[in-house]
Amino acid sequence: MNRKNGNTMPFPRSIASIVPPQIEHLIVSPGIPVSYITNNTLPMVVLEIIFYHGARKENPEQKGITLLTLNMADEGAGPYDSLTFHDKFDFLGSGIHCYGDQDTVRIQVTSLRETFAETMGLVSLMLHQPRFENKDFDREKHRMLVQLQQAKDVADRIADRVLTRNIFRGSHLYAKDAFGTIKTLESISRDSSLDWFHEILNNSSVEVVAAGAIDGNVLHDILGATLSSLRSVNPAREEVLIDCVYSPATISIVHRDGAPQTEIMMGHQAPKVLDGDYLARSAANMILGGQFSSRLNMNLREKHGFTYGVHSYFSSRQLCGEFILATSVAAKDTAKALEQIFIELGKIKKGVTKKEVAFVKASMVNRFSLGFETNTHLLFNMIFLRLHRAAETYFSTYVERVKNLSPDAILAAAQEYIDAQAMQVVLVGNQEEIKAGLAASSVTIPAEQIENDSLW
Repeated sequence: MNRKNGNTMPFPRSIASIVPPQIEHLIVSPGIPVSYITNNTLPMVVLEIIFYHGARKENPEQKGITLLTLNMADEGAGPYDSLTFHDKFDFLGSGIHCYGDQDTVRIQVTSLRETFAETMGLVSLMLHQPRFENKDFDREKHRMLVQLQQAKDVADRIADRVLTRNIFRGSHLYAKDAFGTIKTLESISRDSSLDWFHEILNNSSVEVVAAGAIDGNVLHDILGATLSSLRSVNPAREEVLIDCVYSPATISIVHRDGAPQTEIMMGHQAPKVLDGDYLARSAANMILGGQFSSRLNMNLREKHGFTYGVHSYFSSRQLCGEFILATSVAAKDTAKALEQIFIELGKIKKGVTKKEVAFVKASMVNRFSLGFETNTHLLFNMIFLRLHRAAETYFSTYVERVKNLSPDAILAAAQEYIDAQAMQVVLVGNQEEIKAGLAASSVTIPAEQIENDSLW
């Protein structure tokens, strides 16, 4: 803060110059593309195997099978039961994490340089000789069912589930929560989960990204030896085109008896990450709600004291994006907070100041520089490029493109991609207080009530 005036927002002195590291490429048998960055700062390697076979490909009657299967994937392999298998990783100073989303299944590996070959040998064993023992399956399935039961009492989980359903309606590939429901999870058997694991391995486009203290020749030899039996992997990545659809604004209320707070979550569909003027869209969002000094936070937190914080963002799904805005407020302030949110949604379409633009441009560049500090940062930057099929010049030209953003371009992006008339609003809290507040407010969007139990 400025010592002379505690209310003066600090301002970046300059926009940094950044030279991203060089990304290298190779192909390992049977034709798996590998992108990597050599970084010898520490004797560590991080790597991800990406299978383009996410939860959106599931049978709706078995929703949740991808996440359940990934929970099972590292529960033993070959001669090793679950505990012994993880002990092997621990002994090598390595780690493995299997996770996924609607678009992908990913296996992340962390290893010391000296034990990388042995670590990948364990990964190979997991891919080709998974155990999927009944006792492990029953435990992991029970754990997911308990997590779903617990989520029924977590306001932001409730709101997120309703909002996803409202933004992506009907048969949209993203309409169903990847975690599934109690009914769908209960229907999944150990054999169907193992079959799904083989489906992912054998019918997916796959690639590898890596960063750390390793050169291309060593990486080629180790991956060639450990991934070579994935013979049927790597068909061409599918091309799925989904039009962005804006539905009329609605309000959905989920009652929580006696809730002192209301979880507010709202949003609408948006283009894919790199479609349209992505950087201008990002800058507009940062001015609106994407940073602590945003208009929404200054209004709802600093001016009115409705919340500890509010944030907004554009999501990064592969096929279709979202614009999301979220906060929590006292139940009595729900309608007042909504009024102020819609006021700010209107103002961002009317103009942005040169000072706001200068600040957000400096912020975007300086945040960008943090993305190259560690091996994990390098890895996720490469994953971003691969998931969204971005040109590798994306990073080398990023700073210059941000510097060239004009107030007119940012305003045009706000006008095109942030639409108050399409907002799907979800309110999770005490319905009596919410409805009473809405009735006395200027918010006239049609409201419906949703039973919490119907969501799970």
